[in-house]
Amino acid sequence: MNKQELLLPKLWKKGQEFFKVEYPILAGGLPPRQAITRIKRKGCRLICFAPTVGVARRLISLGVDALVIEGHEAGGHIGPVSTGVLAGQSVGLVDEIQPVKEIIRKLIDEALHELRRLSKLAG
Repeated sequence: MNKQELLLPKLWKKGQEFFKVEYPILAGGLPPRQAITRIKRKGCRLICFAPTVGVARRLISLGVDALVIEGHEAGGHIGPVSTGVLAGQSVGLVDEIQPVKEIIRKLIDEALHELRRLSKLAG
């Protein structure tokens, strides 16, 4: 078991104490299948970053619900092509994953709700 697999359950539990997490985002490589299974078992819809179409397809096969594609100019990330080129290459993936629009709208709504809740707690 690697360090990521050991830390994920602890971080997940800690995050659940503060927020109701419905759309976790994992970035930085391919998450272990066990981590994805645990997240999905909680009823969450998982979002992951993909720097190539190959990584995107692999993430989809692992059960990811939505992808954020990132080219080489996306904050210094390692994608081999620009985001514009990657977007063109990724068009065929749209039928393989959930539409992201509803997820983004829900994320924004939930973030605003949490900010309001936390500001009330802060007094």
